[in-house]
Amino acid sequence: MKGLVLEVRGKTVLVMDETGVIRRVRVRHPVAVGQRLALAGPGMTRQSVAWIAATAAVLLLVSGFGWWGFLQPVRYISLDVNPAFSLALNRLDLVLSAEG
Repeated sequence: MKGLVLEVRGKTVLVMDETGVIRRVRVRHPVAVGQRLALAGPGMTRQSVAWIAATAAVLLLVSGFGWWGFLQPVRYISLDVNPAFSLALNRLDLVLSAEG
């Protein structure tokens, strides 16, 4: 997409794109009013990166606690018959370990 430079303010310029929308764009090289620029599409902003990082951290935290709770034994069953054996169960009554 291309745009037309309307105003220059230091390293930022006001550009009107092909759809007529005026955007503020940061440039690395000097430009002049009336010059046509090639515009990139919308990229990742700092705010969107922060939201993605926060969401990933929360998901890791929640899934980590879920696995920790799943792997912790909460019940032990021991039968002393010949031969004796014992079972360790989690919250869902799944056997985590068996000895005997």
